[in-house]
Amino acid sequence: MVSCAKRTGLQFDNPVANREALQRQAERLERRRLDQLAEHERQKVLEWKEIVTSANTEFKTIAPMIQRKCFSCHDANTKLPFYGRILRSRNPISHHQVDGIKSLDFSKGFPLQSLGSNSQLALLKAIRASTIERSMPIKIYRVFYPKRKITDADETAILTWTDPLISKIEAYNLKYDTKPEDPVSATRATFEAKCFRCHANGNARGGFGGMEKLDELRASSISDRNDPESSKLYKIMAMGKMPPDPSQALTQEELQDVRDWMIEAVR
Repeated sequence: MVSCAKRTGLQFDNPVANREALQRQAERLERRRLDQLAEHERQKVLEWKEIVTSANTEFKTIAPMIQRKCFSCHDANTKLPFYGRILRSRNPISHHQVDGIKSLDFSKGFPLQSLGSNSQLALLKAIRASTIERSMPIKIYRVFYPKRKITDADETAILTWTDPLISKIEAYNLKYDTKPEDPVSATRATFEAKCFRCHANGNARGGFGGMEKLDELRASSISDRNDPESSKLYKIMAMGKMPPDPSQALTQEELQDVRDWMIEAVR
């Protein structure tokens, strides 16, 4: 059996050599640690590229339908018809496109773009929710273009794209992303995953939207910085009323993050 001293290169009668041997050993361990981190990042980048490639390839199946029914408001490269370009500052059609592109922009493919939040999970879940609820295209657009309503066949096609992609990204995040330590980042991550699809990025289910603006949300009447647990925002989450899906209910840890986030402003 090789002795511990021999394996590490230590010499009992030579302190200087021992220090040098320990230093070399520490350097080897540090190089190994850095190599492991580099490999971890390399795998992370490769897996994300695979997700992006797969998402864009599979999107081609639904692209013609999405282009026909969604691009008028959700593609920065789509030109408005002439009647939408007249008096742009007061033209509702122009405003619909501006607001639509802010909330979701298909023009660059996947990853999807948004001025409110670039969380791909939040955007994909918003697409999923608006498809199931038939809230998009917006009502006035459907009035003028009734044939551009989302059909049952469209829904099936869209969910065939969104659902596997959502599962892939959730697995990816679980594997590579660590939980944010500060309450603001942690709360944003929770809201992106569980709330934004209905209440942010242009979605305002029940007349409530804009959750991506965390500072404004925290300063609003539904948030109580001095007594978070009495605030409307906290109570509706703690009671399990929102999100409506029980499987998406906030955990105690997430609720604690929300409380800390509210208090953060007065610390």
